Amino acid sequence: MMQYCVVKSSYGIADKVRAGEAVAPDALVAALDELVAEPWSDEMYEAKRAVTLALLASSTRVALYRAIAELAPIGTPATIQAVLLDEGDPLTEPFPENPWGIGPHATLVGAIDHVWDLFEAPRLTNALLERVLALVLLDLPDGPHLGYVRVYELDSYAIDKAHAGKPRPPHDRRHAMQWLPFGDVTMFLGAAPSDATHGKYGPIPAPLRVLYRCHAGLHDGMWRLAGPDDLLRWSQMLGHETPTFVDAEDPDEQIRSDELVYFFGYGDDRSDLFDMRDPDEPVIRAWGDGHLYEGGGELFLEWLEDKTSLMLGIAED
Repeated sequence: MMQYCVVKSSYGIADKVRAGEAVAPDALVAALDELVAEPWSDEMYEAKRAVTLALLASSTRVALYRAIAELAPIGTPATIQAVLLDEGDPLTEPFPENPWGIGPHATLVGAIDHVWDLFEAPRLTNALLERVLALVLLDLPDGPHLGYVRVYELDSYAIDKAHAGKPRPPHDRRHAMQWLPFGDVTMFLGAAPSDATHGKYGPIPAPLRVLYRCHAGLHDGMWRLAGPDDLLRWSQMLGHETPTFVDAEDPDEQIRSDELVYFFGYGDDRSDLFDMRDPDEPVIRAWGDGHLYEGGGELFLEWLEDKTSLMLGIAED
């Protein structure tokens, strides 16, 4: 009975924040702790989402940190070192020394621009500048990471009719609760920069070497861009002791599994691979449903720009 009452109290707090009532930060933290200990259900998820957004918009750094810890991809134990927020936000704080060289008094926009200055990806960079609510310096077991807090928007068909067509709130953590009808606030992680030229599989494709100078790997729990040591020949992924021609949607195409290099996964059976038959200008090929898809062949920069909506959670109309 006691556990039942505790759980119901946390759902009651979620109802209050959804109704726009003020709830003390310590009560929000306690409610979130109770909710995350519960078995997953649609009701638990929606309550946890509301409480997390209320914490994110809170006026105390303790509450903000608790919200950010909840946004980290599942299974990612992390220590928060510092958080950069929009200019004028009273909870923004100086960055300590870090592998990206972000200055202690950098602005949120200035820090993002600095990190991505080495990589010419204007669509992605502009979306980061416009949409990231917070930049978080994290200490993970495998080293420092930057966390990019952003709104993962609902597609238009998934938005309740009462809110359809209404303007979106600002991309500012202080407006987090206003995003409740339109999406969820989540975070993807970027590993520390690397100048590596070789990984476990062999030479790193040149386009990736440039990206690795910004982040040697990116992920959010649903997708992952591999770091230098996680690149693998597709023959290794398929367990081919002897390289073999892979199944392809185009029956006339012949490409061996060792001529493909895995670098991006979507959390299911889909992957994106470098076609290394031209190592000076490798193109991207898509794998899914047990075969190599016909078509594709984008250069890496084109591919990365196309992934802007996925990485930033930009909704489809």
